[in-house]
Amino acid sequence: MYSYDEVEASTITHRASAEYKAFRVAVGEKRLLEQPSDLRFWRPTNIGFLTRKVHMNSFKNQSHGKNYIVIDELTPASGEYKHIFELLSKISLKAEKTQEVLSFWVLQREDGDKTAFLVFTSYVERDYWALFNAQTEIQDHWATLYDLSKDWSRTTWMGPGLGFLGR
Repeated sequence: MYSYDEVEASTITHRASAEYKAFRVAVGEKRLLEQPSDLRFWRPTNIGFLTRKVHMNSFKNQSHGKNYIVIDELTPASGEYKHIFELLSKISLKAEKTQEVLSFWVLQREDGDKTAFLVFTSYVERDYWALFNAQTEIQDHWATLYDLSKDWSRTTWMGPGLGFLGR
């Protein structure tokens, strides 16, 4: 059994294991991945927050477990890393003041190569995501973020999914 307390344990030790090699062969033979996986680690920046203590009773229409989660991945165009960082900071400040935003957490690649940001956000429910992002200032920031990115993607889901945030 391996310990994954350090990045090297996953990037070197784990990938050298017989189990990982067998997994990669099976994935390749069955063509489960359209492109090679990217197993580099994401590390938190100093932008945002992961969890917020919320009393769900204050949200009358909330059905338990209907949280709306959004993951945005942004790859800055050349020279735009700092500008994207600043815009994400501005959105985060607004999110911190909005109780319905349960998480707004910005990560970057472990190696610090400044090639991508991952923005993890969660909301009480989808309607609150829509309300927060309908604010003109927030819309403008996201539009600029997309313009400054050479590539971006968004993934969303509802409900608790796998795992949990907070206890």
